[in-house]
Amino acid sequence: MRFEFRFELCDQDYFDFSKATALNTPAIRKQIKAIRWLGLALLPIAIIFFSSYRVTLRPVAAVGAGIFVAVGILMFIFYRQVYDWSLRRQIKSNKKSGKLYAQGEQTLSFDDQSFIYVGSVSESRTSYDAVERVLDDNKAVYIYIGALQGHIIPGRVFQGASQREAFLQFLESKGLRVQII
Repeated sequence: MRFEFRFELCDQDYFDFSKATALNTPAIRKQIKAIRWLGLALLPIAIIFFSSYRVTLRPVAAVGAGIFVAVGILMFIFYRQVYDWSLRRQIKSNKKSGKLYAQGEQTLSFDDQSFIYVGSVSESRTSYDAVERVLDDNKAVYIYIGALQGHIIPGRVFQGASQREAFLQFLESKGLRVQII
């Protein structure tokens, strides 16, 4: 059985890949959680620091502490939205500077031994043994060949649900476990 997909990735595809990677990689999830809790844990320290000023600076310190506390709480609550905004900005910046991986038309071909990637500036053949994991989130299929490196197959390239299912079964027949997220 052989599959071949030709497509171009859009900004949303890169965003979805980055977000799926962050939410499904234990080390990154721990890092995000630690950053959120660290910000919240620093609030009492800020309050103590601002309240230790002399009596003449107390009103200014109280305002500073109030702003710091408000920003800290808002960041804890809205961290995901800030993270999404930052991720989109990074993708836009990388695209503008030409550093975004796999720009332009690309082809992924799958045969019985390996799959072949052909892009505008590179070409590679990868054995199924080198694949670390496969994620499927209904937006795309992500084939990871490293902890944070992988191939994106957007859902729009499949001719229908039956082709997508046949492709996922093909990957499983090669010994790859497809994780539905």
